[in-house]
Amino acid sequence: GSEMCIRDRCWVCLVRSASFNDLWNPKPFWHYLATSLVIAIIVILGLLALIIPGIILAIAFSMAPYVVLEKRVWPMTALKESWNMTKGSWLNLFLLGLVLFIINFLGALLLMIGLLVTIPVSLLAMAHAYRTLSGRQALPEAVVEEEKAPETPPAPEEVPAS
Repeated sequence: GSEMCIRDRCWVCLVRSASFNDLWNPKPFWHYLATSLVIAIIVILGLLALIIPGIILAIAFSMAPYVVLEKRVWPMTALKESWNMTKGSWLNLFLLGLVLFIINFLGALLLMIGLLVTIPVSLLAMAHAYRTLSGRQALPEAVVEEEKAPETPPAPEEVPAS
């Protein structure tokens, strides 16, 4: 629930400018919830079989919630797309997950207060990984254009003194 809200809000900020309607959009919630439950069941079964298959499945399906939020697709479609998207990047995603786990663990050691910083940073890092894997640029074009330095206006013409 709350993870979906944070993840969805982070996603909106990366994709486009936020609007009032972005505060609550229940349409993708049920697909997101179903996707999260399917991923949890698959990963738990993989961990019960052996630890390594569970880790591999968790990495392979880690982008499925983002696919659901972006494309508004059914859970099985999101799982397939996540599997295809993460092929060839499993080691990098494993290392990213490991670093994020360590960062969040350190945040938890700081009397849980550190999690107020580390969890949003982790969600933004995963959203950036999704954008990178999906072949999109890290920032929307509108944001990049806004950051460009404004052109200097031409110098006013000198008026001859009379």
